[in-house]
Amino acid sequence: MPIQENAIAFINDCNGKYQFMAKVLRKEPPVKGRRKREAWEEAAMLWGDVVFVRKIVGSKVEVSAKGHILEIPKTRLTDQPILNIWQIDVGQGDASLIRFPDGRWAAIDLGPARSGFINTNSGRTAVDFMAWIAFEDHGWMFHGAANADRTFHLDWIAFTHPDDDHIGAGKQFADMLGRYWSVGTVYHNGMGRFDGTPQKWTSAVAGMSQLGEVEGSHESELYLSSLIDTFDDVDAYAKPAGGRSWKLSGNWANILKKLRDNRGSTVGALGRLSDKSSGDALGSAPVSVKVLGPIEDTIPGTSAVGLRYIDENATTGYYNLGSPSLTRNGHSVVLRLDFDDVRILMTGDLNFRSQALLLKRWAASEFACHVAKACHHGSDDISWKFLKAMSPIATLYSSGDQETHVHPRALVLGMTGAFAPRLKWNRPQPDGTLKTVTQSFAGHSEEELFAPLLYSTELSRSIVMRSGYKAFVRTAGATGVPVHTAVDNCWLATGENGPFVRLADTRVVENLTYGLINIRTDGKTVAIAVLEESAKNPAFHVETFKPSELEEI
Repeated sequence: MPIQENAIAFINDCNGKYQFMAKVLRKEPPVKGRRKREAWEEAAMLWGDVVFVRKIVGSKVEVSAKGHILEIPKTRLTDQPILNIWQIDVGQGDASLIRFPDGRWAAIDLGPARSGFINTNSGRTAVDFMAWIAFEDHGWMFHGAANADRTFHLDWIAFTHPDDDHIGAGKQFADMLGRYWSVGTVYHNGMGRFDGTPQKWTSAVAGMSQLGEVEGSHESELYLSSLIDTFDDVDAYAKPAGGRSWKLSGNWANILKKLRDNRGSTVGALGRLSDKSSGDALGSAPVSVKVLGPIEDTIPGTSAVGLRYIDENATTGYYNLGSPSLTRNGHSVVLRLDFDDVRILMTGDLNFRSQALLLKRWAASEFACHVAKACHHGSDDISWKFLKAMSPIATLYSSGDQETHVHPRALVLGMTGAFAPRLKWNRPQPDGTLKTVTQSFAGHSEEELFAPLLYSTELSRSIVMRSGYKAFVRTAGATGVPVHTAVDNCWLATGENGPFVRLADTRVVENLTYGLINIRTDGKTVAIAVLEESAKNPAFHVETFKPSELEEI
C-alpha cells in the first residue's frame, strides 16, 4: 500500500546501499522527562528503521525518528517491515533487543547494571539504550496528552541465566515499570539463587547449592531440583518455610520479587523455558522461534524434573557444591530465530559441558545458522564440534574490557574462523544466470571470499580523547555573562590521599561511539551494520549477504 500520513513506514534497502543520511529539520520535544539534547545535523538511517510519517509534500516526506523531524525522499520509504535485532554494547555482558516484523518487541537479557562489581564500565546500560529507542526514536508514540501515560510494551523478555552480566540492569527495568515499561511474559531458565549454605552431596544425602537442592544417586549425575516455574514459586521461595531454612537471595531475587509485585498490571507472567518448551509464544509471524536449551531431565528414580549439575567439583568422598558457575552458565536459554532463508542463533553463556548435552539431545543440524551470538562472550571453554554444527556466516561477540576475562579469547576466534564456511558470491545476472564474483590482477584470478564475518561490541566501540585541559572557576558576571577564572596547577585524585594526577596530563574522553551491532533481515537478505568511528555525523559500515547467493568453496 502507498506511504500515508499519520502512519508508520520503514527505510527500504536504498538501492542496495542499505543506509543513507537524512536531513534534520528540527528537534522534537522530549517525552517521559528525558533531557533535551542538541539537534543533530544529519541522521544516519539504516534499512528497516521505523519512521512516523508527518507530512508528504511531493517527493519529500517529513517523518519523526531518532527524536527529530527528518526530511526523507519518498523513494527511501516502504511499507514492508523486516526483522530488527540490536546487539547492545553493555561491556562485559549480554543484551539484545528485537523488533519483529509485525511490530512486537522482545529482549534477550538486559546486561549488567550501571555500577557494582560487574558493571557496564561506560555508565550506560542496555535499559538506557532501550529507553532511547522507545522514547526518542519512537518518541512520536507518546506525544499528546492521550499518549503521555502510555508505557512502551515488550511482548517478552528472556533472561538466559541469573548472572549479573546478563540480569544486572533488570532492577533498573523493574524499577521503571508502569511509567516507562510493561512486559507480557518474563522467561528464564528456571534457576533461582538462594542463601542456603552449600552442603556436601553424598550418595545418601541431597546437597545444597547456591542454585538450590542437588539430588541424584551418583556424583557423576546430579540434578538441580529447586526450579522456579511461575510467580507462585517466587512466592514459595521468598521466605523459609516447611522446614526449609533457605530462601531466594541477592540481585536475581530482588528482580523476581519486583516483577512479581507488578504481575497482573505491568507484568503478565513468569515462565520457565527448556528444550521441552514450545517457542510458539515467542515467535511472531513470519518469524518463528525454537527453544533448544537448557536441557530438562527427569531426575532418576523420581517424577520430578531438574537441570543437570555440571560443575567440576568432585573430590574424594563427596561432591563440593560451593561454586556452581558452570551449571549456571551452561543451562542458558538457547533460542533460534527462523525467518524464511535466514537462521539466527542466540546462545547465552554455553560451555563445553552444556554443549555436549545439547549435541546429545538434538541433531547437529538444529544449530546450523547464518548469524550467531557467540557463546559466553568468546570464552574458549567450548566444543569445536558445536562450533562446527553452528557454522555461522557472521558471529557476534558481546564482550567488554573487564580485565579478568580477556574475551573474546584468541583460540575461540581462531576456531570460529576455522569452522565457519568459506563462501563465494554467485550474483544473479540480468539474463537470470549466476556469475561468481572474482578479483584478478597480472594474470592471477580468484573467487572473492565473503565469509566468515566476526563482530565484537568491544572492538566496535571507539573513543575520542584529548589532553591539556585547564580548570576554571565560573562566576556570574555583572552583565549576566559568566566569567571564567583559570585555576593554575590543578590536580585530580579519587580520594584525599591520592594518588594525584596533574589535570593537564590527563586524557579525557570527549566522545564515545558505542559498539552496537545492528542485524536486519527480510528473510532473504541479511545486513549487519556498526557505526563508523566518527565523532560527528557517523554513518554505518554495512555488510550484506543473501544465503541463497553464497556457495562454499
